[in-house]
Amino acid sequence: MTSVGILNCSNMTQDIGCSSFGCLDSVNQGTGAFERYPDGAELVGIINCAGCPTSRAPEKLLNRLRTLTEIGVEAIHFSACMLGFCPFRGQYKALIAEHFPSVAVVEGTHAIPEGAAGEQLVAGMKELLCERRTNMAEYIKEIGMMNS
Repeated sequence: MTSVGILNCSNMTQDIGCSSFGCLDSVNQGTGAFERYPDGAELVGIINCAGCPTSRAPEKLLNRLRTLTEIGVEAIHFSACMLGFCPFRGQYKALIAEHFPSVAVVEGTHAIPEGAAGEQLVAGMKELLCERRTNMAEYIKEIGMMNS
């Protein structure tokens, strides 16, 4: 079996609550991007990116990846949401290649449905990611606990 890890989008998991169910199902069933492993894939860890990059994002990502590499991960799969929404995917891929050259970087986990269902899913995900959220200060004002 090939030891694999998954790199998820922090916005998808932390902000809109994706549980990685599609990614996990593909690993368990040996489908999608995991079909490439004739003897199967063993998932050894799932990590999130550091969020849309700040000056420390590369360092944070490397620390998270280092944990997986030290337990023998052979490939890092960028989750399906990273493929569809991450503008920093190329930078992350280059960073991994530079610091962990023996680890394969695979773009993808599970397939996005084709046709209208897939288009609807992607549109809904984009809407959720871009939805304006009330912060705590706005909420406190809204319920009248703070002077305007």
